[in-house]
Amino acid sequence: MPLTPLEAIIIANAIAIFAIGWLALRHHWQTRQQTRSHQQRSRQKLYQNILFALTSFTCAAWLISDFLVDQSTNLTSALLWSKLTFVTSILILDLFFYFVILFPAIPTWWCNKYFLLIYALPTFLLVISPTNLLVKNVYFITEQTTAGWQIGFTPGTLYNLFITHQIIFLVATLAIIITKYHQSHNAQRLQLKYLALGFATTTAASIIFGAILPEIFDLPAWAKLAPASVIFIVTATAIALTKHYLLNIKIVAAEILAFFIGLTLLANILLATNKEELILRSLSFSIAVGISIWLVRSVRQEVARRQQIEQLAQKLEKANRKLATLNERKSVFVSMVAHELRTPLTSLQGYLTLLQSEKYGNVTSQQKAIFQKCGRNFRELDRFIDSLLDLAHIEAGQIKCIKKLFDLNELITKVATEMKASARTKNLRLVINQSNSLFLRADREKIKHVLINLIDNAIKYTDKGKITVSVRQRENHVIIEVKDTGSGLSPSECKQIFSKFTRTNGSWQINQQGLGLGLYIAKMFIDAHEGRIWVKSAGLNCGATFGFNLPCK
Repeated sequence: MPLTPLEAIIIANAIAIFAIGWLALRHHWQTRQQTRSHQQRSRQKLYQNILFALTSFTCAAWLISDFLVDQSTNLTSALLWSKLTFVTSILILDLFFYFVILFPAIPTWWCNKYFLLIYALPTFLLVISPTNLLVKNVYFITEQTTAGWQIGFTPGTLYNLFITHQIIFLVATLAIIITKYHQSHNAQRLQLKYLALGFATTTAASIIFGAILPEIFDLPAWAKLAPASVIFIVTATAIALTKHYLLNIKIVAAEILAFFIGLTLLANILLATNKEELILRSLSFSIAVGISIWLVRSVRQEVARRQQIEQLAQKLEKANRKLATLNERKSVFVSMVAHELRTPLTSLQGYLTLLQSEKYGNVTSQQKAIFQKCGRNFRELDRFIDSLLDLAHIEAGQIKCIKKLFDLNELITKVATEMKASARTKNLRLVINQSNSLFLRADREKIKHVLINLIDNAIKYTDKGKITVSVRQRENHVIIEVKDTGSGLSPSECKQIFSKFTRTNGSWQINQQGLGLGLYIAKMFIDAHEGRIWVKSAGLNCGATFGFNLPCK
């Protein structure tokens, strides 16, 4: 006997619901490989998937048994399928209720407080289902064969207990969804919205097909579609569950689309009226299945690649966070060490000054030379400590420029005077080319630091000749340059000389002190003033010119 369109829809829905449950288990076993290290979390996911899959399988069994009741030709088989319908209807609400308790992972007080009601009542009803306490007998409806249902039943003694169970679990499930919704945030709230939407859609469809169309619009045949409305809650729950697993919704959408296309074509096969239609529709179904499999595999491969990229991005982000933490700790450590070194160094410099001023007695010329050498070393160490402190402040983002108006020429003259002693030890001339009185609004101490660093480097890497410090104004900028006749730089060294911890290839033979921080700190200070620093050199042994400009608005 060929199926009617409504019956084909019911069968297709049953197969679709069964397929969705199978997909849930399949997705779990795939994601389980990625979460083996999180056993507790994986176990909870397994319970959720099993409960959802069992709910889906039970819904499919309920649709099929309900369909077979109406197709029965004798009362014995009709009674058997009727009792199976009651068993599956009990299990549907029970299993979905247990699923909602576990999903999403928000603790509830329902399980402990109402333990007996949750587990004892369903167990009791399932035990008595094969008896006549729920369904006493069944009978054929002969007076109204077009009213949708062909078989009627006589309620048993405990039928009202069955109705009470259904109402309690229906209301309790809805209450848990609402309670968890108010306790949840972000992703979990979105998942619960899917559950609520599916729940509401299934309820509305059941009312429309089961009551409104048959009773108000006199369309009793549509009542057969009321049980098929469970497809909405099953589909909505599947979407919420896949979002819980962070699976890309593209996979689920592709698989559901493929299954629904296949089920539609399968329903077409069931509705075939002759052999030619059966062959043609079977061929179409086979082609559609092949294309669907290819489509799902393509989407799965794309999502797998994207997940790999996301995992790598997460690992990189984690490594960056760890690196930032280590960098912060290093900066704190450097700052602490620098401060600890500064205290004894200041004391030593004080005692050295007292010795040089002969406060403790006369000093010989040989001792004066030693004291001068110690003084130079102290100043080097002092600048080294300043560099460490400046580096710590830079990495902590604590560069503060206290800009005040000062005489730039006066500052350059003062710095050059301090540095001439070092230049004389190497028989170098330190020449200053200044313009007229030039005032600049900037952080005087930081500009002084940059000047000392550039002139000191020029002295260190120049063996003969002179060092020229020039100042000029061009439009809205002041340009300061320090030119030497020293060892020079290669083009590659010019590009990276201002990087942190960078020293030139031959610098270790010329000057073994320093960490390659001076020019990096100088660049940071100039950048903080919205200026620019540069270096020019014709090559090795051709000298170099370091310069920087500052806005003088």
